[in-house]
Amino acid sequence: MFETKLTPQHHWLTILPVIIILVIVGFTLATSVRNGIQPREGFFDLFMRLDPRDVAEEDSFTPAIVMIDRESVERVGQWPWPRTVIAELVDSIRAAGATSVIVTLPVEGPDPLSPEVVGRYWFNRSGDEAGAIADAVSRLPSNDVTFARSLSRLPTAVALGQDTYTSLGSGEGWTRTEIPADGWLAVAAGDGTQTDFLALPIASPQGQLAANIEANATPSVSALPADGDGVVRRVPLSWSAYGRPLPSTALAPFTLGDEQVTALPHRSLVRTSGRTISRMIVRDHEIILDRQNTAALYFPSDTGLQSVAAWRILSGGETWSSALEGNTVFIGENVTGNSSVETARGEMSRAQVLALMADQIAAGDTVVRPEWAGFLEVALALVLGVAATFLVLVVPGVYAAGFTAVMSILTFVGTWLFFSRTNLLIDPSPVIFAMIGGQLGVVISRLAGAVLRDDAVRGAFHGSLPPSSMSKLQRGRASHLLDGVHRQVTVLSCAVRLPDRMLDDYKDEPEQYMAYLAQTNDRLRQTILNMGGAVDYGDDGRLLGYWNVPEEDPDHAEKACSCALAMIEEVNQLAHDTEMAQSVRPARLIGRGMSAAYDQGRLEIGIASETGYAGPVGRGNRNRYTAIGPAVSFANVLRNRSRVYGPAVICDETVFTALRHQFAFLDLDVVKVNDDPQPRPVYGLVGNPFLKASKSFRVMSDTQRALVIAWREGSISASEAYLKQLEEIPGAHQAYIDLFRKRIDRVRRERTSDDEMAEQWDGTEQIYI
Repeated sequence: MFETKLTPQHHWLTILPVIIILVIVGFTLATSVRNGIQPREGFFDLFMRLDPRDVAEEDSFTPAIVMIDRESVERVGQWPWPRTVIAELVDSIRAAGATSVIVTLPVEGPDPLSPEVVGRYWFNRSGDEAGAIADAVSRLPSNDVTFARSLSRLPTAVALGQDTYTSLGSGEGWTRTEIPADGWLAVAAGDGTQTDFLALPIASPQGQLAANIEANATPSVSALPADGDGVVRRVPLSWSAYGRPLPSTALAPFTLGDEQVTALPHRSLVRTSGRTISRMIVRDHEIILDRQNTAALYFPSDTGLQSVAAWRILSGGETWSSALEGNTVFIGENVTGNSSVETARGEMSRAQVLALMADQIAAGDTVVRPEWAGFLEVALALVLGVAATFLVLVVPGVYAAGFTAVMSILTFVGTWLFFSRTNLLIDPSPVIFAMIGGQLGVVISRLAGAVLRDDAVRGAFHGSLPPSSMSKLQRGRASHLLDGVHRQVTVLSCAVRLPDRMLDDYKDEPEQYMAYLAQTNDRLRQTILNMGGAVDYGDDGRLLGYWNVPEEDPDHAEKACSCALAMIEEVNQLAHDTEMAQSVRPARLIGRGMSAAYDQGRLEIGIASETGYAGPVGRGNRNRYTAIGPAVSFANVLRNRSRVYGPAVICDETVFTALRHQFAFLDLDVVKVNDDPQPRPVYGLVGNPFLKASKSFRVMSDTQRALVIAWREGSISASEAYLKQLEEIPGAHQAYIDLFRKRIDRVRRERTSDDEMAEQWDGTEQIYI
């Protein structure tokens, strides 16, 4: 499950998967009725590519395109052409047998090449001769008259407003539009009532449409709004321009003559400008529109249409003209920069997109994204997202990832098959991303928890816990190691003591003394860690090592003793290394007196083992791992007694009993701590098993044991005898000999015989902490 050792400010990471799923669900609900949202549109594009629109072999509506291409411009003349040439092209198309013509070129505003425009703007009226020419030119017949005459000879629609007023998703892009009773659009409410107004998107013509053109052709809007990624995926079928409704150029072929389109408004969706259209009925086919009044483009597998270059039609070639017979012809161009648009099937000319949309309307093929789709997607995302998240918590990651992969594929295939049979678009991405996001949330929370935990562990416990424990904590698989424990703890208390005269020398150079302590403590701390102990710092800069925590270790006492002996070797090696460095480097780089400090410093170690508490005792980066209990106090006492007894390492009876056959120990004394009436023997650890096997050590060990026993029994004469024997043994600790010499002398002054010694004699050293 989730990591429970995060700090309170990071507990939100445990609900990160839930946050991710809820964000996906919220985004899905907020955008379920909006267009252009990715990756939804990418999935829908793929669905329609995998299952393209069917094309009927026999269709009464067959679009064709007459394209004004670069070759036509080279043969006929520089673009733009005057409308008289467009009129000639319309006449040629009519002569070829076309049933209707749709001019997709914008024709609003005056023709810049018409005589009246040329006479008005192109000639300078400053001179008499120029003025006469301008007047003569302006009296020539207008190009629009010729163009309108050609439009009157067959059903024709013209285009205007290639650009939208603003985004269809914006409230500013819509206006309240009156619907005339005798126009191309009839409105019928779903409940049978009539309405005279609709909210329609605003077209943006670049000028007024000439009256004679409007009288002889159906005006339409050729705008093709693109999604945010620049791809045209939908075509608005009705617009508002000049204060009245106008059809899209793709819908215009079905409004020619006496044909009428019926619009059914939304029952519930009402903008500030009125009700929008939900469906249109065109030639008994129902076309579903979305909230932006657009119909989705649904391309066939082959998006190519019959296309003839304009110059071939103008030249009157019968071979090329026969391709237009009986067809609805769209006139377009591909010589200007905005003549083409990007679609889900690649770049296409505007005329091609409008012609394909007209063919789709004629076939009655419509793609629907239902209003309830968002709620279905949210429900599936919640169910499968939670399921995938739960799986990653309870089963191995590879199985959970496999579940997500399989369910993602099934979701994609299922929504695609649903579309292929119903033309309903259901977005699989919320479900897929909820499953992936939920599982990634678990992974991220674990990784983030591991990073934060690693930061906390490194900040608080790096250099304090043994490497094995640190590794487990950083992998996040042993958080229980930071729980408090109550068990046997072996404590090593260590300090390096300098002679008082050297401490006086360091008063003027405290930085040198602190550098000496830092370097020594660092070496000793690393030794504790290498021996599997946890490190803590006590008073006066002393080091504390703990074994059997945080992980249980049956050899905790042995490792503590091995560490103590290794510490002695480390200090000796450090003194040697410093001396060598001092000999080859300037003294200013090493520090004056540093080498002498390592030579004359005394290592004092106390080891005690007893049941106690251990665990972290701080928060965050101020944390530390420590042990609490009598073993800590007694280890500190034994460390302080090291200077009294002589051996560097002093142990309690528990450690001695456990390891007396493995290490070389010397009996040192029996003490009482504070008010505890129980005597406690203490021992000196002086070496490894090899030393224990030597004859001289056995003699020294036996003699010291006999001395301690005689002293405990109150036999002053025997104590003196054993002390003399000890003085003659090479390697005996002089401090220990001096200690018992003082004790015997003091007792001799107070008591003169063994009988007096036996009276109320204890033989233990009273120590107060």
